[in-house]
Amino acid sequence: MGIKNFFVRSESIKNGLNGLAVYLRYLEDSKHKNHLKTNNIYALLNNADYFFSSVARDFNKACVEVAANKKGGRPPTVTAQSFCLSMPASIQPTRQEWVEISKSVLKEVSRIIDVDYKVLVKHTFINVHDQNNSHLNILIPRRINGKSYAVELSRPSTTNVLKSIFNGLVYKIYGLDRNYYKPEMIGRTNGKLQSIKEEKNSILIIERNIKKLSEQIDKYVNALLLNDMNQYRRQRNRMQRTVEQLKEYDFMSDVRDVLSIYNKIIEDECIGNSRKNRKRTGPKP
Repeated sequence: MGIKNFFVRSESIKNGLNGLAVYLRYLEDSKHKNHLKTNNIYALLNNADYFFSSVARDFNKACVEVAANKKGGRPPTVTAQSFCLSMPASIQPTRQEWVEISKSVLKEVSRIIDVDYKVLVKHTFINVHDQNNSHLNILIPRRINGKSYAVELSRPSTTNVLKSIFNGLVYKIYGLDRNYYKPEMIGRTNGKLQSIKEEKNSILIIERNIKKLSEQIDKYVNALLLNDMNQYRRQRNRMQRTVEQLKEYDFMSDVRDVLSIYNKIIEDECIGNSRKNRKRTGPKP
């Protein structure tokens, strides 16, 4: 992250348990491109493995319930809600200060979704990225003990309330008022404008590659239908190159969505090829 202001951002973690695993791995990966300037990454509440197992139990149960429902319905794809609370570069919270902030935020979340605070603490994962603009990552399951809280957690009003709580805590602890705060100048360049420009360029690259991969997938599928093997091989190679360019952004939900489609196509193709090979060779004597 390059933003030098303080803010709260909410994101739904999609693509089922695979998407959750990718996101958790990203949050803990100190060698990721986005974390090269991060001084330290540490867990503040629970650990990733425990959190994943806890979410998986409720998520798999929900999938079974949908499958058993004779009226049909789509299985759930969103596993958790992420809240990122970021500080400006001028503030470097201590571990204890992050603990105080996280407690206040979780108490407000427990009130909003009507879940006992101790229960919420048991099911939540929090870690800290200690860097130029340190931030707190909070992951809360969409389902807790068999009950869905998807609506309450994803409401914009929930994020707005958490913003107010966070702003109040920043003022209480550091005496910094968001209404009068101006991002610092870094060298000769305005750091905020530079970071916005960098993020805009990254977004443009991501959008261009997502569009490119979508078009390549369409051409690839069409080539299979027409049995055009030259076009099939050409598009398959192009898809692989585009996927490699997108993988470093796999922590973003839009990128995970299109990579999930690609992986499903490749998986189906492998299954199809396996069946063809069995038909050619026939059963073993």
